[in-house]
Amino acid sequence: MSEFVIFTVLLASVCLNVLLFWYIKKLLQEFRYITDNYDDIGDLLGEFSNHLEKIHSLETFYGDETLGSLITHSKEVVEEIRDFTKTFSMHEGKEQDEDNEEEKE
Repeated sequence: MSEFVIFTVLLASVCLNVLLFWYIKKLLQEFRYITDNYDDIGDLLGEFSNHLEKIHSLETFYGDETLGSLITHSKEVVEEIRDFTKTFSMHEGKEQDEDNEEEKE
């Protein structure tokens, strides 16, 4: 009788561990998807900021205060998104390398 109880508890434990492993794997996949999307948003805003700088440097718009403040604001938004992404990133070393490369440029 006690062998049956031990076997049942062991079987329930193994089943629960397998279920939890699967659930954690799914959660990590979702987490990875979300962090990748935040990276993409940060990249998009970075490109937008660079585009604004190019427009601001054109002779027609050079010195325009509205474009200047828009450039400053876009850089602040990009920095906030990068900071937010770093807090949730699973691959921090890769991002630090990318940040170092961007600073060199």
